[in-house]
Amino acid sequence: MQQLNLPKCHIDNYPRPQMVRKSFINLNGEWDFAFDYENVGDKEKWYKKTSFDKKIIVPYVYQTKASGINEQKPCENVWYLKKLSYSKKSGKRLILNFEGADYVTKVYVNGELVGTHRGAYTRFSFDITNFLKSENIIVVKCEDSYDRYQPRGKQRCADENYGCWYTDTTGIWKTVWAEEVSLSFVKTLTSSSSFCEDAVIFEYEVANISEDLSIEISASFRGQKIASVEKKIVQKIDKLTLNLLNTKDWWGVQWWYHHSPNLYDVEILLKKNGKIIDEIGSYTAISRYTTRGQEILVNNDPVYFRMVLDQGYFPDSDLTPKSDEEIIQDVRLMKEMGFNGVRKHQKIEDERFYYYCDVMGLYAWCEMPSPYEFRDEEVERVMDEWLEIVRQYKSHPSIMTWVCFNESWGIMHVLDDKKQQAFTLSAYYLVKALDQTKFVISNDGWEHTKSDIVTIHDYASCGSEMVRKYGNIEERCANSVSQSRSNRQVFANGYHYEGQPVILSEYAGIAFSGGEKEAWGYGDRVTTVEQYLKRYEDTTDGIYACKSISGFCVTQLTDVMQEINGLLTIDRKPKLPIEELKRIHSK
Repeated sequence: MQQLNLPKCHIDNYPRPQMVRKSFINLNGEWDFAFDYENVGDKEKWYKKTSFDKKIIVPYVYQTKASGINEQKPCENVWYLKKLSYSKKSGKRLILNFEGADYVTKVYVNGELVGTHRGAYTRFSFDITNFLKSENIIVVKCEDSYDRYQPRGKQRCADENYGCWYTDTTGIWKTVWAEEVSLSFVKTLTSSSSFCEDAVIFEYEVANISEDLSIEISASFRGQKIASVEKKIVQKIDKLTLNLLNTKDWWGVQWWYHHSPNLYDVEILLKKNGKIIDEIGSYTAISRYTTRGQEILVNNDPVYFRMVLDQGYFPDSDLTPKSDEEIIQDVRLMKEMGFNGVRKHQKIEDERFYYYCDVMGLYAWCEMPSPYEFRDEEVERVMDEWLEIVRQYKSHPSIMTWVCFNESWGIMHVLDDKKQQAFTLSAYYLVKALDQTKFVISNDGWEHTKSDIVTIHDYASCGSEMVRKYGNIEERCANSVSQSRSNRQVFANGYHYEGQPVILSEYAGIAFSGGEKEAWGYGDRVTTVEQYLKRYEDTTDGIYACKSISGFCVTQLTDVMQEINGLLTIDRKPKLPIEELKRIHSK
């Protein structure tokens, strides 16, 4: 395996790679587990129990083989229990972190409710210090359902898989861990690059501030210290700017690209009367995503995007990767096939995935998992979780695009419905309020309202059809011309093309497998490698011939359960020669 140029702060399998402390207590592994089919656990005070009758391997959901249970019968309420020995230390706090649990999570320590979180895809944390003894019992209840107004992505809303919807995910599906901190500590940290000033802006929140606190942030590149700034803590939320211009470097500043993923090591020190009380390792980068007419620019350089759609499913563990190595393998395979970007589809990945995109150089699109029924409750749940997602992941230089909705899922009448159109506009502008450094797409595929990049889904099976449709992009984006797939317009009524870059963000999707009767894919199934490559190269060449198109995204990286249109099988075996795919993508 090729050696990776890892940040100085790297710890294998560390779940929060942009804010690393050495006090890492991994709570993954065997937990007690119980199904609560009748939802009697609250009434019967299961949170006071000292054991449950089953065992589960966290962080794998009970529907998977990796969990040790592999039960497909739906259960809306499940319970977990873990025993934890911990010796309290003077002046120290213990923070319990969950990287992701689906959907409503209640956390108890020694029979007392610590806190509740709603949402499936983001990190949440509780300070459990005041609830601790020397021997402790952590009990977690997760509540999930088939509710269509709940953000669920590709999780099915029925007892069986159908079309391109798959097994649901209930309960803990990302790492559970704890960390020890001081009474005052850095609670949150984000960074964003200011390209024209050769600087990075750090925003931080400090818990339990006092007059004698200061924060020092320093950056280095390949072992050479570049900049350091120390600032007195006068309010709990503040920001600090670090100029990364190095007068000893011919280039001055090292920018981040997919082909040259330059990262700066960062050290954050929180001090009390000059003494270090919190030490954090991180990294940052200088990158800029802008447009010039129909071109997409990275650091002012035009880039043609050759991307692959990835739903992030794994053998035996569904949405949960088993290790850093599985994530690294996926990023490496994408790059070996000649892709420079990935559209993570209907899933908010384990943060380590975006970390390795940062490290290895791969542009990433981050997409909100969809609900499927528009109502006021949907609006509230989507926006609450979407803003959490953006705040958690926005510091990753590899993430270039936020996708608010996909194919009008959850907003099925956005073409004409002013309320649903307002929903997409709200999502667009709220993301812009949090992050001005990345692109935002209102509705990937069709029926756009406000989008920085116009994205279109089209599973045409030949290059001549692509040229016919997209040779004149202005005509194609006019609302008088509808999409061939589902007869959808490119823009919702009342909105129009403004000369933005255009990307075919779904195409190909060629079904190719061993002939399973229940398998699913787009278009006519192919039966040989030669047939696959001929169709794939022909349609891709058709896109290349459309000079106003700024890139494409192939469906998809791997097969997923009954969906067989992957370039790889679910266990990452190539269906096609890697070198042939790279040749096609390198044109």
